Amino acid sequence: MKIVICGTRESRDLEVSRQVGEALAGFPSCTVLANGGTYGFPREVPLIAKANRPELLIEAYTPFASEEEWRRYAHLGLSDITDYDHINWLCGQTNDSNLKLRALQRIPSLLDGSRTAIFYASNTSGNTHVEIISANSLEIRSFILTPDREVRDLLKDSYKMILKRGITRFYSDPNELIKDLFEEVDI
Repeated sequence: MKIVICGTRESRDLEVSRQVGEALAGFPSCTVLANGGTYGFPREVPLIAKANRPELLIEAYTPFASEEEWRRYAHLGLSDITDYDHINWLCGQTNDSNLKLRALQRIPSLLDGSRTAIFYASNTSGNTHVEIISANSLEIRSFILTPDREVRDLLKDSYKMILKRGITRFYSDPNELIKDLFEEVDI
């Protein structure tokens, strides 16, 4: 089972990443952890899970067409390319395309084949919000972790009119997220 891990670059709470990563290592049916290749929560969780369970595969779904292009944009907050067991390159015409648009174009392949996604979201702009809405529209069970209750309540209120009910849950406590993840996801 593929579990998608997404979040903003500023989501660098290593303790939260450690808790979630160690919990995911305990999911025997989880075989792949996938992310978009950025720093913070989306990078740390898979690395911690893999450290606890080396057979887990870590995949990146990148807006880049090649390793050369990945390295050219590394200063934007990308993980080290060696963190990944497999990289899904965005194919097609990329030289003239806008990088932000390409980052959006990779979302369908990132979510494809997954039944579960974990997001670390804040009230800043970014692709994480598009990924949340996309996962919900595909009826992928989503667990959204926020830095605190205030942000959780803000996002929950903001999303309530556009998200399908019963698919997406919001948390400010990683322990509650982990508890629900184990109860609700087929392991």
